[in-house]
Amino acid sequence: MQLKFMKPGLLAQFCLSVVLLALVLPFAVLAQEGDGSAPDYSKIFDKIDVMIPTRDGVKLHTEVYVPKNQSGPLPIILERTPYGTVDDKNGYSRKLARYEEMIPEG
Repeated sequence: MQLKFMKPGLLAQFCLSVVLLALVLPFAVLAQEGDGSAPDYSKIFDKIDVMIPTRDGVKLHTEVYVPKNQSGPLPIILERTPYGTVDDKNGYSRKLARYEEMIPEG
């Protein structure tokens, strides 16, 4: 049985399509996360922006979200990313929607 290979032009088009899909798909997911149905996080959290120095002296931008009207010890969720965040109109990360089920519990 002899295998037939794609012509070089078709293979290039296929590879280009795969690369474009890989580049566009993350933006489509972000668009779905930010469809406007998210609550106004500025009413739920206080946001603090700080630069935290690492051992080698590099400062990393850090966003801290603290639930309003909470007292006592609170759990911490740490999420790191080498990428920027997509903020809503009030400057709050749209990634907070990932924790939607936990927000009512404070």
